[in-house]
Amino acid sequence: MNLHWLKKYKLYITILFSCLLIMILFTINETNIIYILKNFLSNVEYRENFALAESTIKENLNVFEVIQLVFSEYKWTYDYMTIWGTNIFQVLIPCLSAITGLLFFNKMHTIYKIALYRSQEKNTFKFFTKEAKKDSRKMAFSIFLSYLTFSFICLFISKGARNLSISRELFLDLLGDRFYYNHTYIYYLLEGFIRFYIVPFIYSMFSCALSLMYNNKKQVFFAPIVYYFGLTLFSLALQYIIGNFAIYINPTTIMVSGSYENINTIILLLFTFTPLIISYIIMFRKSKNVEI
Repeated sequence: MNLHWLKKYKLYITILFSCLLIMILFTINETNIIYILKNFLSNVEYRENFALAESTIKENLNVFEVIQLVFSEYKWTYDYMTIWGTNIFQVLIPCLSAITGLLFFNKMHTIYKIALYRSQEKNTFKFFTKEAKKDSRKMAFSIFLSYLTFSFICLFISKGARNLSISRELFLDLLGDRFYYNHTYIYYLLEGFIRFYIVPFIYSMFSCALSLMYNNKKQVFFAPIVYYFGLTLFSLALQYIIGNFAIYINPTTIMVSGSYENINTIILLLFTFTPLIISYIIMFRKSKNVEI
């Protein structure tokens, strides 16, 4: 039974641990360990002089002692680790969500056709949305669970230490300017739920809807990615015309909200949900002429 469960959800388990590994690796990269090890292993002079900066450290260090030294002297803080470990997901989210579209595409051309034919569900639109939400929730949950696990790891390693120089903007117009500093861990739980559950769910649904429009797997995979990054580039160009309001059109804004000031959370969320609205429109129109 357990093996059957693992086999059934192996893709999502793989995504969960892959996302977690990426978060950990990008956090470790912020310690500059890769640069240090590269020079330590390839540059004799660098290796010989490495210990001079630490008078209490013996000479002729081996690579494991260097790693231990770097990690022990690095100032681990919960918020800094969380931000830099997850920053890359502004790029990865549309790619992960596109996988959901591929899965939905394959099922629509195989088991979903049979399921719709055999089911008592006469409303094709309802069938589309129901099945798309199932697949999208699985993807979103696997990504969010990786974030929660990573967040606990950060909390454990940092021992709860925070970097008070860091500021975040999402929710502060609703919850107050001091909410981030007074309730840091709750803040990252709320922000993480938006970034790593809601956003992946929206783009997974969007990817499922777009899969109904194409007959080619490459088109199915790249369509939501092109939309995401195309709209990002368009909003950057639009910023020169309409100013800072263009950041709300940019789909990456909600993933890196700390990079902007005075964000209106409601407006940002409304624009973030736009692909979901488009998804329902596409599914509704396609349900009118679906062939079973």
